[in-house]
Amino acid sequence: VFIFLLWPVVARADAVWQAIFLEREIFIRTWWVIPVGLAIEYPVVFWMLKRPRRKAVEATIVMNITSFLFGTVLQAPTLGMREWSTAAVFLIAIIGNTFIEGLVLNRYRPGVFNRKTFGPLLGVNAVSVGLTLAVLFCFV
Repeated sequence: VFIFLLWPVVARADAVWQAIFLEREIFIRTWWVIPVGLAIEYPVVFWMLKRPRRKAVEATIVMNITSFLFGTVLQAPTLGMREWSTAAVFLIAIIGNTFIEGLVLNRYRPGVFNRKTFGPLLGVNAVSVGLTLAVLFCFV
């Protein structure tokens, strides 16, 4: 039951990337934040997976696409909700992204997402989501 109560919260938090991809005018001005965010997350993914660089690049892209799609699908039932505070969106986005991306990384190397790797993955998500929010506020 608790998961279903959080559904709208996580879906709205993951709307940060959807704003860039789904709004043409926003995308034109802010497209560059996508590769920058992937580059920020890549070193931690490489460290976590201990796999060749190509696999780490692939995993970085796949985990972010998965998080994007998850947020897009779950966002539909929440479109009528009022605006969330920036801090709430930020915190929920980094926590939600960390869990989604951690589960994806477990597909590349089972058991890699654990207590030891949670903090670094949360940290890079904080930086990439923070950058994205800052760019959206500055350029939109």
